Amino acid sequence: MVKTLIESGRYKPGDKFYSEGELAALCGVSRMTVRKAMDELSREGLILRIPGKGTFVGRRKLVEKLTELVGFTQDMESKGYVPSSRIVEKKVISPPEKIRSLLQLKKGEKVLFLKRIRYASGEAVALQVAYIPLKLFPGIEKLDLERESLYAVFKKFGRPPVWARQDMEPTLIKEEEHVRLLKASSGSVGMISERLTYDLEDNPIEFTTTLFRGENYRFTVNLINPEFASRA
Repeated sequence: MVKTLIESGRYKPGDKFYSEGELAALCGVSRMTVRKAMDELSREGLILRIPGKGTFVGRRKLVEKLTELVGFTQDMESKGYVPSSRIVEKKVISPPEKIRSLLQLKKGEKVLFLKRIRYASGEAVALQVAYIPLKLFPGIEKLDLERESLYAVFKKFGRPPVWARQDMEPTLIKEEEHVRLLKASSGSVGMISERLTYDLEDNPIEFTTTLFRGENYRFTVNLINPEFASRA
């Protein structure tokens, strides 16, 4: 019930919320039950407890499962958000040496360079740069990639994304362009991701770098003891 109160939309981020005692009386349960519920809401970022001031409604975090390869559109829709994108830059280029090597391209082969802001229900949550080899997707540069999911486009070309290697590390959002496009506070915490995606034939089909706004995301992964991996 406590979570329902917040997700109903009645309370906005920054609004003062009930105390444990008020919620216990409202819901007709013990303070211990309320405390456990609020501990979970705090972990999810739905409430903020500020000593001496009280409890406030926080901003719901986007929980990313690092064991699933899904596109942004599918991921946001599964979480109940309305996904959208805005293209900042789109052009055909000769890629830098690092990108050419990762995508296994020969000298002179081109890629589509695509920089987009990714939105969840109208809020900017990530800035993504993608490099896509034109030899695998001829004509992709002519498509409306603000309206179409890249992963859906890859499927139309007969090259669905099958697996990927992804590296992530924390960073600070300090570059003026990043602060402006993400509407973030300068120096706020972010997460930078690099992902190289492959098709069924193990061809690299896309390399992306994504800058996530740290306050919007929580990343989760399932772990298993290698001694028992065969039983999983």
